[in-house]
Amino acid sequence: SWDISSVTDMTDMFDGVTLSTQNYDRILDQWVRLTLQAGVVFDGGNSQYCDQDARDFLTVEPNLWTITDGGLAADCSYADFVITIQTDNTGTSSSTSFTIPTTGAGYGYDVDWDNDQVFDDLGQTGNITHDFGLAGTYTVRIRGYFPGIYFNNGGDKLKILTVEQWGTIDWSVMNSAFRGCANLTITATDVPDLSSVTSMSYMFRAATAFNQDIGAW
Repeated sequence: SWDISSVTDMTDMFDGVTLSTQNYDRILDQWVRLTLQAGVVFDGGNSQYCDQDARDFLTVEPNLWTITDGGLAADCSYADFVITIQTDNTGTSSSTSFTIPTTGAGYGYDVDWDNDQVFDDLGQTGNITHDFGLAGTYTVRIRGYFPGIYFNNGGDKLKILTVEQWGTIDWSVMNSAFRGCANLTITATDVPDLSSVTSMSYMFRAATAFNQDIGAW
């Protein structure tokens, strides 16, 4: 939450320091929301990042920062939105399939369907359905631009079982997100980034199993 909009030099700021990837990403993500001074020299020490978009934004026009840090992290799994689904619960897709529901524009996301951290479908801009071949319970990872999930009391609303991790998704659409998801429980220990959200109407309406403490949100 530092307001660095007037800072002109951060040479050697974190020299010799290794911030956690999560904390370093949080810094970068918050700083790109500010109107910054151009041409700042910033040293992130040995810290590694997963938020490539935020770091890149700082280094191009109009910011043109020079950044030294530990580079892109090898493991960025903490940043993913992670859910568990049961394909043979009632839904509009087949008993071996699941559909990720979206709404509107602004999507550009990747999906890892079998939780092996190898992303299978890249650059998705709307709904996507995957057939696993066998009915069962699967853990699915989503990364990238994913402004909102939108069950809205339809589709495969009964197939989603848990949200295991919110990740660093910049949510902006939460109205009716989990409406009707009667089997949904939330086991995530992190919190969603709701700073861009303007409406949460009906977000958990009829999600009758949901009972998580959201006091930290």
